[in-house]
Amino acid sequence: MSSEPKPVDGAERSAQNLLVGATAWDADNPYPRIINSELERLGVEVRESPLTEWLRSPDRRRVVISLHWLSHLFRPKSSIAASWSTTAYLALVLALKLRGASFIWTFHNTHNHEQNHPRLEKLAQWVLVRLVDRVICLTEFGVQKIENSFGGAVSAKCAVIPHPTYGDYYGPRIERGEAFARLGLKQSGVHFLFFGRVNRYKQVPSLLTTFSSLSLSDARLAIVGQAESDEYASFIADAAGSDPSIILRLERAEDEAVAAWFSVADWLVLPYTNTLNSGVLHLALTMCQPMILPDTPAFRSALTPDGPGILWYHTGSGGLESALRAAAEMAPEEYRSHEAGVMAHAALRSPEIVAGQVRDLLIEVVQTK
Repeated sequence: MSSEPKPVDGAERSAQNLLVGATAWDADNPYPRIINSELERLGVEVRESPLTEWLRSPDRRRVVISLHWLSHLFRPKSSIAASWSTTAYLALVLALKLRGASFIWTFHNTHNHEQNHPRLEKLAQWVLVRLVDRVICLTEFGVQKIENSFGGAVSAKCAVIPHPTYGDYYGPRIERGEAFARLGLKQSGVHFLFFGRVNRYKQVPSLLTTFSSLSLSDARLAIVGQAESDEYASFIADAAGSDPSIILRLERAEDEAVAAWFSVADWLVLPYTNTLNSGVLHLALTMCQPMILPDTPAFRSALTPDGPGILWYHTGSGGLESALRAAAEMAPEEYRSHEAGVMAHAALRSPEIVAGQVRDLLIEVVQTK
């Protein structure tokens, strides 16, 4: 079973003796820098350095090095290159552990979605989860995945700390008419939005086919995000066909445009089921955006307690179709209740609250050395 971070007496004073080592992370996801910024506001010193730099640091015994995604280890197509980079990384973590450093690892994904070297990746996770002091799981479902993959003894290292909202990182929503103008779109009826990287596992072609088949009056669907390859971008364009109600922007949205896309949208649609966590889901919470989601353990676990704000659909035949139609035909007063529900979810996951939980876990790690 997972354990919640224990409340720490004198947390502010204890935080002053902490040093968090921030390492490289996924440039597309601002989650680590948001948490680190909030930790600094709470009196925690955060220092960004490559792992190799900590070997020479005199502060190793008070440092807790924060690890996130491992995907960079498995990007090389060559199995030899990937094996070498993974071995060197794990050896470095072990060397730092032997010299007094502590580690926490935030478990974002069960696997890298590119799946270049799945057996190597699983082996690297098996070793790393035993080297680190604690594992941050973003949901209870994540703890179950750890336990199923690596055993119950390892799951005792897990602390459930939710993914935060993104605060003011992308700025607030803007007036809807202005958002349409900024994006060069015609203002019309209900707007559905798919946002984020367009990878194969996210089932975007199925979303396009389902939406087009409904022929919803005056509705629009925007697909906004970088396709995983030029070949897949062409495939998505073919799936969209000549449907004038579909808007394709198959490129990474600039940070300045994020708020505009969410201000245009009435509903965020995430049609994928093969995921453990979703940063876009928490971006929607940040923007108070009602969502259409498949009823899966991962998404359910990310949005506890249950309440309005989400249209859940079963993943069998006709589920997504029914949800899109229900959203398009929803009465304004019911839609407003969904907006209020999203705000309630978001309030539980503010960066300040989540960073406080992370700080308490960091202090616990140092104090139990």
